[in-house]
Amino acid sequence: MRLLTAFCLGVALHAVQTVVWGGDHVRMEVTSSGAELECDCATGRITEAAPEAEGIFSVKGTFTPERGGPTRDGQTSRTVDANYSGTIKNDTMTLRVVLSGNDQEAAQYVLVRGRDGRLMKCR
Repeated sequence: MRLLTAFCLGVALHAVQTVVWGGDHVRMEVTSSGAELECDCATGRITEAAPEAEGIFSVKGTFTPERGGPTRDGQTSRTVDANYSGTIKNDTMTLRVVLSGNDQEAAQYVLVRGRDGRLMKCR
């Protein structure tokens, strides 16, 4: 029983471990349930399990553009559905963000596992 409990705890602890990927203009924290992205002038959320293994991927999420300068009271950014796709090879990920509805590419990034990312926020 102790072995089973230790195994289950080990799996649970491993499942919530955060992996950071970063590149120019982007930082992504991946968990077992998805990922949070911080970009220069946007934020994003991957709402399904994000891949960690090498290969091609395509996952769903949301994307919220931001803008610099002052905002009016009650003004909020519009969050839209997005598709995050790309490839992972070794410790390098290419990531393409496409906004749903009009299939407009919002961004394309190259990220490295373990790198924090370099952001220049537009706020």
